[in-house]
Parts: sequence; C-alpha cells; structure tokens
Amino acid sequence: MRINYNVYAEVNLDNLVKNLKFIQNINGNNKIIPVIKDDAYAHGIIEVANKFIDNGIQILSVGDINEGILLRKFGVRVPILVFGITPAENIDDLIKNDLTQTVSSFEYANIILEKLSRINKRLKVHIKVDTGMGRVGLIASDENFKIVNNICSNPLIDIQGVYSHFSDAGGEDKNYTVNQYKLFKMFCNNLSKLKLDIKYKHICNSEGSLNYRFDDIEYIRPGLSLYGYSMGKNYEELKPVMSLKAKVVHIKKANKGEYIGYGKTYRVDKESYIATLNIGYGHGYPRYLSNKGRVIVNNEFANIVGSICMDHCMIDITNIINIKLFDDVILIGSSGEKNIDAHEIARYGNTICYEVLCGIRRKVPRVYLEDNKIKYIREGYY
Repeated sequence: MRINYNVYAEVNLDNLVKNLKFIQNINGNNKIIPVIKDDAYAHGIIEVANKFIDNGIQILSVGDINEGILLRKFGVRVPILVFGITPAENIDDLIKNDLTQTVSSFEYANIILEKLSRINKRLKVHIKVDTGMGRVGLIASDENFKIVNNICSNPLIDIQGVYSHFSDAGGEDKNYTVNQYKLFKMFCNNLSKLKLDIKYKHICNSEGSLNYRFDDIEYIRPGLSLYGYSMGKNYEELKPVMSLKAKVVHIKKANKGEYIGYGKTYRVDKESYIATLNIGYGHGYPRYLSNKGRVIVNNEFANIVGSICMDHCMIDITNIINIKLFDDVILIGSSGEKNIDAHEIARYGNTICYEVLCGIRRKVPRVYLEDNKIKYIREGYY
C-alpha cells in the first residue's frame, strides 16, 4: 500500500491485540489495567484506548488529568486512573469527568480534602504506596497505614484502589522484587482489616507481569509490553506495534572527498550515491544516530551518513539498486528478514526503548492498520 506522507508511523492494531492476549494468557485470572500514558507511548491514546475496550478492557490508566479529559471527550466511559498529581485548582475537573486520582502523600491528601470540603463533593482515588521504587507514594509502614486509614475514613474520599510499582522486575535481584510484593501485600492486608471495599489492587508493571505470578493480587498494570517490547527477556510472542517510515526526497552522486551534512562529520571515501530522507530530530528521530544508525531500504540495510538534521537525514545507497524518489525507507520496523527495533536505536544513544518510542513527535501522522489494511489515519499536529 502507498501512503502519501513523507514521514509517517504505522500502528498495527492487530499486534496490539496479540500482545494484550499474550499477557492475559500468561497471567491467568489477573485482570489488566493498560497503561496508555504519554499518548499511549506515542501510539495514539484514543485509538489504543478504543481497541483495548473493544477487546474487553474495563479500566485504563493515564499520565495526567488532560489525557483523562481527552478520553472522555472522545466517548471513553470506562474508569480512568490518573497517575500524575493534579493541582488543587483542577480537582473539580476530575469529578466532572469522573476521573480517579492518585493520592501519593499525606500532604497531597490534605490539599485534596481541603478543596473537596469547599465544594462539598466526593472524589474517587487510588492510594499510591512506595515499596521500593523511591519515586512517589506513601512508604509502606505501620505509621503510614494509620494515615491511609484517616484518609479513607473521610466521607469525601471514595477509595477505589491501592497500588505500588516495581523498580526492577526485569533485573536479576529477584529478592528485591519479591520483598516489594510482600510489603505491598502486607499493606493491603492491613487495609482489609478496616473492611474497606477496595476494588483495585495492583503492583505488577510490564516486567512484573512477564516474570512473576502474584495471583492473589487481582490486577496487573502493563505498559511497554502491550506495545511489543520488554526490558528483560526477549519474548517472541510480543510484536512491536509501531513502525516508522520516511520517503526518499533526493538522490545524488557524491565524489570521493566530498562532505555530507552539518559539521563535515562524514567524508565520502569513494564515489557514492547518497539519498536524503525527509525525517530528522524535529520528528523525534534521534540525532545520536548520526554516522552510526542504519535503515532498511529495498530489503537491505543502509547506513546513516553525516549529522542528522532537524528535518532530514542522509543514507548511503551505493550498494542498493533500484531506488527512486518517494520510495519508502524503514527507520523502525522490518522488511523480509531485516529488522530494526526501538531497542537497537536506543543502544546507540545509551538509552531505553521507552524514550525512542515516546520521542516520536505528534506531528508525524499515525496510520492505523487492521487486517493489513488502513483503518484510520490520524493527521500529524503540532
């Protein structure tokens, strides 16, 4: 199929569903709270949310209140958990949009309660417990359990859930992860003694749900794995959902000794053919790939040469035949037996695949595929 954009990302909704089913299958009776924060890891929050709901998902989680409100505007009606701390001025918007707020400290709980008492309204919340991540959350201690008891006993608080987060569930120190689980389980058991009706309890992220089985905690909360990646063991069953493509917009013959790109970082050592692609760091294609990365064109690898520009990058196509203007080039994705995934790109920059995926800018159109056909195109925006 030919797509008339110089740069675009394909989002394979069939692979999204396959990943969801795989995670469901290996986790038995655990129910899933998909993480769709940061525009569903740049895959498109509306489209991904609807596909999950079509496949039986009954609760979603987002990064901040704005993502939650956006989902409501587009007709999403399942419960939505907001991870980020919402300013007091926007608490009323949480209630208007039936969003569930994370409470991660006693100080924030007091701010919420002060606001709720002024407007005389009730707010749904999940309590965040820090069992070893060290980011946000109430430390899982007896003292803080008493604080949670005070929070939950307030009639303005509708406690829906309690959760924590593994810090290294894909790492070798399994004892640390198990100890996090034990702390969380102890905290949940203490809450149960209060006879609170807490529906949602969850601690397993992607690596937790892939590498551990904690069947006594009903919900899991995968993110990255739903989009086809894991940070630890490689799972063949996980299929990358997004590919990134750009078109050839210029082809030139370069003579020996010529420089390519800004800063004269690449010098042609023999007569070569250079193709320019209409993609650069302004689209979210990392500049650290300059003179290091590779792409796939006509089922062959081609090296990036010169410094990646804001809207362009150059590749050496000397040994690749039959290339013409507006041919598609794969920057993330596969063709035949050739493959470039987000892990490979991340390694060049000493970073992680999360950053690569989330870095693809929203100005890049998203082309949604289903049954190998275009289902929908989300135009790029700024």
